[in-house]
Amino acid sequence: MNLRSLSSKVAIIFSGLTLVGFVGLVTTTPDAQAKGHGKGKGHGKGKGHGKGKGHGKGHGHHNHPLAVDGSFGVVSMGPPTWASQETPDLCVLLLPATFSFTGDFDGSFTDCEFYIEHYGPCDQPAPESFSSAGSWSGAVLGGEGSFDFSFEGEIDAQGNALGDLVIDGGSCTGELEGLDGTISLDGVTGVGGTYSGAVEFD
Repeated sequence: MNLRSLSSKVAIIFSGLTLVGFVGLVTTTPDAQAKGHGKGKGHGKGKGHGKGKGHGKGHGHHNHPLAVDGSFGVVSMGPPTWASQETPDLCVLLLPATFSFTGDFDGSFTDCEFYIEHYGPCDQPAPESFSSAGSWSGAVLGGEGSFDFSFEGEIDAQGNALGDLVIDGGSCTGELEGLDGTISLDGVTGVGGTYSGAVEFD
């Protein structure tokens, strides 16, 4: 059953993190409810110049993985744009969030919509899974540009989140052309944490 004009002291849960407060959840139009819940994007590959690591950063061709790491923060999150208690043990939410990154990835993605499957009542803590896709912009290993990504993961009922962000290599622009790879984000939902992974320039 869809949640319509629900205004009460509820627990809004994004990937395991409970935010309790007086919040109004308003179900969107039937058109919005009819949205499909697709997962991510394909991972193409391009060609271009990469940024080398070592003593300073410079241009160079790289076809071997380069280790990357750093931290990320959740700049903003929610409220949900849509919520539906599909079954007693499944609540589905759509929720926008903005993440910022520092370290080898220095940039952000903004107002990216997350599709969340919350395995319990909408107003109770429970484990979750999420998926999202969007566009990231900034610098990677000193090279500036943008790329599209898919992002999927799981969260426990205490808000500990772990997910993989996969770069769509065919979408990269600027000095990031040819970039491909995956980074894993490990942290606390609604707060932030650390990331690590490997990328390469073809």
